[in-house]
Amino acid sequence: MRYFSKHYSEAICIPVMADHLFIPLEQIEFSFDRHRRTTATQALLEYRLNRLCDQMSEDPAGAISKQVRSCGLGSPGHTNAAFEKYFGIGIIDYHKQCFLAAAVRCQERSTGRDCVGDDWVSDLSASMTKETKFHRS
Repeated sequence: MRYFSKHYSEAICIPVMADHLFIPLEQIEFSFDRHRRTTATQALLEYRLNRLCDQMSEDPAGAISKQVRSCGLGSPGHTNAAFEKYFGIGIIDYHKQCFLAAAVRCQERSTGRDCVGDDWVSDLSASMTKETKFHRS
């Protein structure tokens, strides 16, 4: 996972990574299966998708395609399918939620009052308010 955190924005091939780390590929796959119940490839995808969430939360005004590329992910369309499968919401809807949350935080800072309420969220579509893994307890 440390390798992923340092190189996730780069093209990573798991067998090449194993050679670079001087660890047999079978041992890497065994370790991921045993400790994370997934493959190394799937763990890398999940790591990248989580970094994409972080980037969209931190910079909701940023271009989605640029954020996708900076996380080492493929085309936005392919990434959206994986994102939706993993989080249960599409990239655009998640991005809209991040943008709305940033706008509310900005408004709260400028007015000094709590701006979250029915008047702020009543116009959200059902697709923008889907529950994701981040919202479940």
